[in-house]
Amino acid sequence: IGYAVLPQFRRRGFATEAAGALVEWALAQPEINEVVARCDADNPGSIATLERNGFERGDEDRGTIHWWRRG
Repeated sequence: IGYAVLPQFRRRGFATEAAGALVEWALAQPEINEVVARCDADNPGSIATLERNGFERGDEDRGTIHWWRRG
């Protein structure tokens, strides 16, 4: 998944809510059993968004963290 929020709208929960709705919808599909994401290791907003949505942190590779959430 990917997302971006304009600076003036950050820290209001928009990314968390939107990502959460997308993930829940995806995992409700019978053929989907995992959603993956990645973010920069120096992006605390994205890290928090993924953690709040139940993603598990995976490996970090060249400054990118890989995440997954299974249904």
